[in-house]
Amino acid sequence: MATLCSTKFREHILGPSSFESIFNGGKIQVFSGLQPASADAPATGTLLAEIGAPGGLQFTRHQHYATNKATQLWTLSGLAVGEAGWARLRRAVDDGSYIDFAIGLGDESLGDFQMRLPLLAITPSTSIIISSWWFLLPPL
Repeated sequence: MATLCSTKFREHILGPSSFESIFNGGKIQVFSGLQPASADAPATGTLLAEIGAPGGLQFTRHQHYATNKATQLWTLSGLAVGEAGWARLRRAVDDGSYIDFAIGLGDESLGDFQMRLPLLAITPSTSIIISSWWFLLPPL
């Protein structure tokens, strides 16, 4: 699947809000299975992990894209057993502002993946450092 943005996120980003003001303090949730056909749909699959940081994720803008702050360590922490398939970026206060994207394995996966992890098999003991992340309004 492609990167999908919810209606609520589009309302914010096209109105008075910046990417950082929408998602600073938020988290990324990792799910099993295929992502929903719309980011407005409820999450599907099993919640396998969360990507977070102390105080929530922090973002900054560079030119025409948003990225993680280089000074903040992001960590994927496993919550359940399963295979990662997709993820949802959400605000600290859940108001329906989401960005959904597919997950693939390292550089070896063929397909339309927006996040690549060194492994897809997640367990409660899984811990992965996320060193870089970026977002560009789709389509690219």
